[in-house]
Amino acid sequence: MATNTRDNLPANVARRVKSEMDRAVKEEYLRQQRNIAHTAKWAESQSKKAGKSATVIELERKEMEEELRTTAEQLVLVRRERLRVLYDTEAKEWEEELSKRGLALVVDDS
Repeated sequence: MATNTRDNLPANVARRVKSEMDRAVKEEYLRQQRNIAHTAKWAESQSKKAGKSATVIELERKEMEEELRTTAEQLVLVRRERLRVLYDTEAKEWEEELSKRGLALVVDDS
């Protein structure tokens, strides 16, 4: 039976926990996006009530879209950095585990 040495959990349980954690992160992201959309609709309705022209409303909408695009790009960068850190940490743990067993990886620097 394959086990995850990190948590001493069976592999299928570890996969399930990971998928649940991934799902929770995605749900939180969607909740934030819905909140942003709701706020944008509210701001648009307030602008209309205040009598702003359609061009001003359109400019504000474009500005909000640009902010969303920038936020999404920043999120990608943060995720990439977290993955890099995770991979580096797991690689070190793997090398330590191999070292404990008297084994090593061959590193080709060319």
